[in-house]
Amino acid sequence: MTILALLISGPLYIAAALHILWAFGSTWPCKSEDQLIRTVMGARQRGKHSKDQNSYLFKMFVTLWVAMMIAIAAMLPLIKIDWLYAPIKPWVLSILLGGQGAIFLLRGLAGYTSKWQQLTPLEPFRTLDKVLYSPICIALGSASLSLALS
Repeated sequence: MTILALLISGPLYIAAALHILWAFGSTWPCKSEDQLIRTVMGARQRGKHSKDQNSYLFKMFVTLWVAMMIAIAAMLPLIKIDWLYAPIKPWVLSILLGGQGAIFLLRGLAGYTSKWQQLTPLEPFRTLDKVLYSPICIALGSASLSLALS
């Protein structure tokens, strides 16, 4: 159970850290913000005003919120194996991990549907989603469900 929890938490903490970097202006591993958006979201940057203060603060807030949600998801498996403490009843923790598993599984499976491909048509996201993002989500979902049921 410990190894499974670490296999869930490790990648999620890395993803949370990347989102924090992106929130503060890094475009790593890409060269530009537009390339990052195409790589991570499969979308185009909208509008020429993306550099104005309100737009920047909004993107920063949303990206930090996503980082926080990913970090919370990373904590759940560690709470399950008693590496972190949280005043959560075991049955509530199992429900949270099960919900997390279902969300990751649905996201991973969605990546292989034609509707998802219509919503995210841009490269390199489309290829990365099929070979990396969706399989990782399916693995995280399966592992989270397994941990929830253990």
